Amino acid sequence: AGLAGATGTTDGTGSAARFDSPSGIAIGPDGDLYVAERNNHLIRRVTTTGVVTTYAGSGSGYIDSAVPLSAKFNNPFGVAVAANGDVLVGDVGNNRIRRILRNGNVAGAVQTLAGNGTATPASPDGIGTAAVISSPYGIVVRGNTLTVRDGVGLLRQIDLTTAAVTTLTGSRALGEGYADGTSTTARIRGGSLGVTGAANGGFMLGDANGLRLVSAAGAVVTLAQTNGISTTPQGVGVIAQLPFAVGAGRRVDLALDPSGNIVVADGVSLTVRRIDPAGVASFAAGLVAGRSGPIDGTGSEAQFFDLWDAITDASGVIYVSDGVGSVHRIDATGATTLFAGSTDVPGGLGYVDANGTNARFNFITGLAFGNGGNIYVGDRGNNVIRRIDAAGNVTTYAGVAGQSARVDGPIATARFQSPNDVVTGPDGSLYVLDKPNNITGTIRRIAPDGSTVSTLAATGGLVRIFTIDAAGTIYYADDFTSQGGLWMLAAGATVPTFLIPYSTSAGVILGSSPTLSIVDSLVALGPKRILLASGGRLLVATLP
Repeated sequence: AGLAGATGTTDGTGSAARFDSPSGIAIGPDGDLYVAERNNHLIRRVTTTGVVTTYAGSGSGYIDSAVPLSAKFNNPFGVAVAANGDVLVGDVGNNRIRRILRNGNVAGAVQTLAGNGTATPASPDGIGTAAVISSPYGIVVRGNTLTVRDGVGLLRQIDLTTAAVTTLTGSRALGEGYADGTSTTARIRGGSLGVTGAANGGFMLGDANGLRLVSAAGAVVTLAQTNGISTTPQGVGVIAQLPFAVGAGRRVDLALDPSGNIVVADGVSLTVRRIDPAGVASFAAGLVAGRSGPIDGTGSEAQFFDLWDAITDASGVIYVSDGVGSVHRIDATGATTLFAGSTDVPGGLGYVDANGTNARFNFITGLAFGNGGNIYVGDRGNNVIRRIDAAGNVTTYAGVAGQSARVDGPIATARFQSPNDVVTGPDGSLYVLDKPNNITGTIRRIAPDGSTVSTLAATGGLVRIFTIDAAGTIYYADDFTSQGGLWMLAAGATVPTFLIPYSTSAGVILGSSPTLSIVDSLVALGPKRILLASGGRLLVATLP
């Protein structure tokens, strides 16, 4: 029915009929189609033979009427048909749910089922017109219940007998948005997005970033989605299989857990994943394209604001820096909790030595485990190295907050410019990449007893990223010398060895004469065996 490119209100058969912006469609128990036309403000009926008639409405406005063609709608959007043939309409412009009663085989009276015509983010529940239904776009009927997706991020349910309006899920306190969670913590988007029934009494929601599943109890999880970055998802569309943001210049951090799993903290998609020794990726925490973080929770309920670094302890628990001002703990079940610092961005930034969440940081860019289970933190914004003990107590380990300088010597007088990555050496030394321009920097060493700070002059001042293996060999990427690429500085050596060159034209080439794109992360898998992120891939380099 209808003619492509032609608009109008003409009833007729097949291409003789005209529509203007049909936005909702549903099949009735009679097999006919019922169409909501938002620009014509009409409800149309299309029989199985293509005969189009106007079922209800007479132009823009708000009029209930016993005569269906005298009623008025304002931007009707969603439409659903009950088992008894009643047609239900999401009347967006009137902020109401309308019902067209069935009268034999034709339309009967048009009445208001719920909503009082006002719109507000609070959208209180109630009976019939005592409730507020703000911009009801998507609707679906199941049995005697109409489920409505409104314009303020709530999923509402209306009993068709009593007209009682209740809220199934969505947070009034937080407002519309994109966050998985329970019926009171989940956030869904408002606007002209779809809803339909799913298994076990649940619902499926369309979203700008993917598909979301709502349980019968109102818990929301993201089922499949785009990744919010410039690459295209590959394979089955579950979170664990989305591509990694490992293109040149993208922020990704790698770590190795005690079971040999690689932990990937992806600072672009804002997710944490594991890759087992067989190459199978599994999801740990975070929500791709979620921008409501930091939020603690389990799995995709958790969100991050600005992932920078990841480390694991002896039991495989992951700790990540949410770059701005907090450290989070992710256990084996995917439960994410705030370990130290504050998630109040930007109000949580600062410099406070204290226990756990009472401490304050200013741009955490590096994490490393040291002796006694201490976590060492590169607090770039404060120009210091901080230490978090097993009980969560935060103290300043090296440098003076607010004093930016590169000064070696006794730790009490040593200064840092902009400490980023921190790595613990096999002898207990703490190595710090001091990057004042946020692109390249110099590797500095704090002695195992914490007494002195020195600079590794042999690595130069153009180090992008580095790691250390169990033999004390340092591997680093140098982006800006004439021999940009991967370098090695053996323990005790004063001259580095050039390993693999960059190629701006060829990019990554594997084999015995390899080349690399810019290296975004490095981690030592063993002596002379390095995992690195380069050119959109995770690579293993086995060195001679």
